[in-house]
Amino acid sequence: MTKPEKLWAWLCQEEKNKGEIQEFYFEQVTLYLSDPAKGTKRVSYTPDFVVILPNGSVRVDEIKGPFIREDSELKFKIAADRFPHFHWRMIQYKKRGKTTGFQTIRELGTTGGKA
Repeated sequence: MTKPEKLWAWLCQEEKNKGEIQEFYFEQVTLYLSDPAKGTKRVSYTPDFVVILPNGSVRVDEIKGPFIREDSELKFKIAADRFPHFHWRMIQYKKRGKTTGFQTIRELGTTGGKA
């Protein structure tokens, strides 16, 4: 777990303690983005965090450091397209001068649909 992921896990635990989310999981869900039955190579994606919201909907949080590789952004977009019932967020951890913080840089999918 990277430093930004550890910080995000701490924030998720705080949300859980306040009842703002039901549960969160770190790298425990793997999604398949291709269909080997159609003769394509198996491509998988394991998001950093899967979060269960109070209404039962699912949010996927992908945490990134200051640099984002093109292939990880592409997998994120493909996964969001293949699983549109989830609320997808790519969140970047940045240092800005003497301060640091998280910023949502991409948000895709539904915000309240049932998974």
